[in-house]
Amino acid sequence: MQKLLLFLLLSYGYLSAQDFSRAQEYQPRAGLPNFFQKLRQGDSVRIAYLGGSITEAGGGWREQSLAKLRAAYPQAKLTHRNAGVGGTGSNLGVFRLRDEVLGFRPDLVFVEFAVNDHGLAPEAIERAVEGIVRQTWRALPRADICLVYTVNVHGREELAQGTFSRAIQAMERVARHYQVPSIHLGMEVLAREKAGTLVFQAPKGQHPAGKITFTEDGTHPLPEGHAIYAEVVARYLAAMPGLGRTGKHKLPPPLRADHWEQAQWADAARAQRTGTWTDVATATDSLTKTLSHRVAHFLRTDDPAATLTVRFRGTILGLYDVLGPTAGHVQIQIDDQPPRLIPRFDKYCTYYRMNFFVLDSLPEGVHTVTFSRAPEPPDKAVILAERGSVVDDPARYQSTYFMPARLLLVGTWLD
Repeated sequence: MQKLLLFLLLSYGYLSAQDFSRAQEYQPRAGLPNFFQKLRQGDSVRIAYLGGSITEAGGGWREQSLAKLRAAYPQAKLTHRNAGVGGTGSNLGVFRLRDEVLGFRPDLVFVEFAVNDHGLAPEAIERAVEGIVRQTWRALPRADICLVYTVNVHGREELAQGTFSRAIQAMERVARHYQVPSIHLGMEVLAREKAGTLVFQAPKGQHPAGKITFTEDGTHPLPEGHAIYAEVVARYLAAMPGLGRTGKHKLPPPLRADHWEQAQWADAARAQRTGTWTDVATATDSLTKTLSHRVAHFLRTDDPAATLTVRFRGTILGLYDVLGPTAGHVQIQIDDQPPRLIPRFDKYCTYYRMNFFVLDSLPEGVHTVTFSRAPEPPDKAVILAERGSVVDDPARYQSTYFMPARLLLVGTWLD
């Protein structure tokens, strides 16, 4: 009898896992009842779009789907927040959520990270996406959430075979647990490719006549591709009115005990500092002006004695910092452990960009972490050569700075 019970339990677990692997374009679940109630009443309605570059893109599915909603509900006063940040996944989105989304007090939050989460471990995706759901409903219990999935060249073959990627399967586990609807925008793209009316990818200037070219780079849709995405969103939003019950969303017990509901970020300037630091405003800084749409300011030091120290209660700490030609590596000391090196100058540091890292999970409790510039400068020429780049102008790479912008935390600050 015990063997039979074990077999049934294992079989159920296997079948449940298989349910998440089978690609489905639309899962209505509990719908978006609060959102549609406000639309029908002609209220002021706010939509936040949290995602990567596909969501951030001007004139893309975000703006096109918003236009379709405005046309369908002309009596409602619709506004939106673009919280898309190119090249980032749910593991940064969960830290950005409180400031960049929840402060807007949206009635609906679209979450789009399937492509950028491609290389993350499923459990890491579950932690982050569950954190997004729980944070949202803790702060705004009447806000509705919809997960949207996109497709790129890496997940195309898998999807064509009717299988969701590992990243989407992880998101679907969270979506089912919280009864959040999900829409896959890419299945229509592949259906049109199969029908012969669309080419998935073609180089610029070589688009076949009489067919839609979806993308040139394998990831980012062209305007016609974004239009398909927007059509799919509109199709399934039109099917949702009447689903679910209006009212406050109740948080069930967590799917994962290690979810990131307490994820947040704060200015690096909140930390205790020693040594010499400069507060850099990106809008007026000649080197990092292109980052002003990401961060308004950051700290910068080349003082080897300068430190940045934080105390917190929690399990996860990280840093959102500026990388580029003048970046150096970072040294970190956690509690009384020996200092460790975090490489920050990488093979892409021919230009300035924002990046982040998260330390390995710490034991639950109070921790003190000190950041500083690593004492030894990186061999920039050797690192750039990994990508075939060279130090074309030695003056551009001469300085070695530590440039923190935001502190990332799963927990609570103590100082």
